[in-house]
Amino acid sequence: MALRLWFPQTELDSVRQQMNRMVRDTERLFATFLPALASRPGETGTTWMPSPACDLPVGEDTSVLVLELPGIEARNLTIEAHEDGITISGSQSEEHVIECETLVHEGTAGKFQRQLALPCAIDPERTSAQLKNGLLTIKMLHKAGSRPRGRHVPIAA
Repeated sequence: MALRLWFPQTELDSVRQQMNRMVRDTERLFATFLPALASRPGETGTTWMPSPACDLPVGEDTSVLVLELPGIEARNLTIEAHEDGITISGSQSEEHVIECETLVHEGTAGKFQRQLALPCAIDPERTSAQLKNGLLTIKMLHKAGSRPRGRHVPIAA
C-alpha cells in the first residue's frame, strides 16, 4: 500500500466551495420564490450584507466606534447619532460582473445596517466621523455628567 500525503487545506477549500454554492443557491431560491423573505420589510429585491465588525472602547468623556468597511465609500454611508445610541447604514454594489463560472467569490454586496446602544449619553451635535483605509471611526463625546450605565456583576464559583 502506497502512502499518500494529505493536504487538509485542499479538502477544506472543496468544502468551502460547496458551502458557498449551497448558500448562493439558497439565496437564489428565496429571491425567486419568496422575495419577501429575501429582503428586509419594505425593501423588495434588496440584497443585505452582513453587519460590519466593530470595536467600541468607552473612555471617561469619549467613546470611539471603529467599523471595518472595506470598499465602501463615504457617499454610500449614513450615520444617525442619538443620545442613547447610533445607527450606521450603507450599501456596496458589485463593481464588476464576469460572464463565466466563478471559482471563488468571497466579496459581499448589498445593504447593511448596524445599530448600537451606548452605555452612556452622548452629545449628537459633537459627534464626528472619518472614513480612511476601510475603517470608519466615529468619535462621540459624552454629555456632561453622564457616566456609563450598568454595574459590575460578580461571578460565583
